[in-house]
Amino acid sequence: MKQLLAFLTILLVGLPASAHELSSSYLSVNLEDKQVSGYWLVQPEDMHLAITLDSNTDGIIAWREVTSRIAEINNYFQNNVQITAGDTQCSMSTENIMLEERASNIFLYLPLQGICDSTGALSIDYSPFFAQDQSHRGILEVLVNDNATSTVFSPSRTRYDAESGGNSIWQSFRIFIIEGVWHIWIGLDHILFLIALLFAGQTLSSNQNRPKPPWTETLKIRSVDILKTVTAFTVAHSITLILGTLGVISLPGILVETIIALSVAISGANVIFHFLDRIRWWFIFGFGLIHGLGFASVLGDLLTSQGVRLSSLLGFNIGVEIGQLCIVAAALPVIVLLERRDKLNVAVTTCVGIGIGLTGLYWAVSRALL
Repeated sequence: MKQLLAFLTILLVGLPASAHELSSSYLSVNLEDKQVSGYWLVQPEDMHLAITLDSNTDGIIAWREVTSRIAEINNYFQNNVQITAGDTQCSMSTENIMLEERASNIFLYLPLQGICDSTGALSIDYSPFFAQDQSHRGILEVLVNDNATSTVFSPSRTRYDAESGGNSIWQSFRIFIIEGVWHIWIGLDHILFLIALLFAGQTLSSNQNRPKPPWTETLKIRSVDILKTVTAFTVAHSITLILGTLGVISLPGILVETIIALSVAISGANVIFHFLDRIRWWFIFGFGLIHGLGFASVLGDLLTSQGVRLSSLLGFNIGVEIGQLCIVAAALPVIVLLERRDKLNVAVTTCVGIGIGLTGLYWAVSRALL
């Protein structure tokens, strides 16, 4: 039924050939007695970047445009995905392309069949879309004689090798720490929200004659305030990251992303007007819960259908915190230096507030109208 709905959607209205929030593809490989089966799920927008599906350049990827490029899609798979058993490359072929809906997105679905002449350890080299999009992630599921494992491909991690033990709990933990760091660094809305919170903790003054506290005292005061801010945000988004990933809490993705954008706009305005000072911690905690659902949607896409592994969930959350602390470490010296230059501090902080506020407002309107 989902495949039928996805087909009708793309047939009637097509798909926008524009950038999307999370670029991901899914590869499932099942090896049993030298017989390989599985499928490849890929977003039409990604395939468009690789082989130009939108042939009439109208901004819409129509189903007829997809079917007219089936040979090119199959060739792209053959050239960028190699499955090897031992030292022998498996002979792979793709079947009739279909559509499938997953994680509220429509994917091109390519069934796979193949034969491996060797019974050696399985290896997979995966490189689709990395040249066009460094943020792309390929999610792999492997089932070899009823032994299941999974991993995440990235531009720096393009090979799966079962001979090295597959994907152990420690490997999964390490991989998802890296993914957590990466996704906080590419999540500009989360970064701007955090920076706005840090700047809003200042008490602005244009009085150059007021006595300046020692550098060490200023650093200590700001460090304590920032620690409280980050802790409130961390506790909040960790709660909903866990609950959202486990499926306990679920909200429409557009609603979550729109509210996150609104939180950025409000936090930007608060940098200038300080209208949230009395309820600052409630604001940070409340919108931190929403940001956690945004992280959960990313983690949900990265995890495979085998279910949530504790190591993956814990690793991703730790990675988010490491990435967040790196941002704070970079911003703190700047904020402390600014606080010792009254007029410059007022000018820079005002520009930061206006820039973040307008950016968040633009995102909110854009996402609400999607």
